[in-house]
Amino acid sequence: MKLRLCLLISASLQACAQQGQPLPSVIEPNAYELGRVTPASQEAMLDVINQLEQLQQEVRTLRGSFEEQNFRIRKLEQRQTQLYQDLDHRLDAQQPASGAVDTPLPEVMPTPDDTPPPSTTTPPAVIADQGQAKDTYRHAYETLKQGLYSEAIVEFEAFLNNYPTNDYSDNAQYWIGEAYLVLNDHASAQAAFVAVAKRYPDSDKVRDALLKLGYIALDQGDRNKAKVLFEQIVQHYPNTTAAHLAEKKLLKL
Repeated sequence: MKLRLCLLISASLQACAQQGQPLPSVIEPNAYELGRVTPASQEAMLDVINQLEQLQQEVRTLRGSFEEQNFRIRKLEQRQTQLYQDLDHRLDAQQPASGAVDTPLPEVMPTPDDTPPPSTTTPPAVIADQGQAKDTYRHAYETLKQGLYSEAIVEFEAFLNNYPTNDYSDNAQYWIGEAYLVLNDHASAQAAFVAVAKRYPDSDKVRDALLKLGYIALDQGDRNKAKVLFEQIVQHYPNTTAAHLAEKKLLKL
């Protein structure tokens, strides 16, 4: 096929030469501007490719940051869910719950010297009625629910200063510990939970405070202390949510 094509072209050229016609001009490849790749266009293309790679890298970085933020948010939500699993059932009660087991604290718990000292703030001369105390407690609790933990601690401590023996005093002391726990201030949380057990031994918050002390002991790597606390909860507060949670922890120790 190629040989035949060459012969045809040769014959055509000879015919043109015999007839005195000029030979067709040869078109240089450089005359074709369409589709020609120049050094300038090649450099522009490389620049676009580099920009695309940079954009892809930025997208990957942003995606990694987004996933990291999502992970942190999920952890905070889990921690907050754990905080509010222990519902404040006595919010509307007018009298503290009775029948709680008054048991001695285990030896591994902090000594009384570790209990935060009573506030030296002089309570107001005129103590507000029970309704006002309840409103004050509710306000502090709502502050806690909004995630304003430091502010809630201040409000609960002010409540305890004004109403140290109120029906909600044990709850206020307990929520101070929970707020410190969320803020990762384990030392202050531990002191607050110990205060619940020592100042309000008949409160139903004692078992929850002991449970959180067990969690803190685990975080600090003191498995023996945590075991003693969990065993005490199971023994003295059976068939309660705190006891069930303590049993689960004991199975892993």
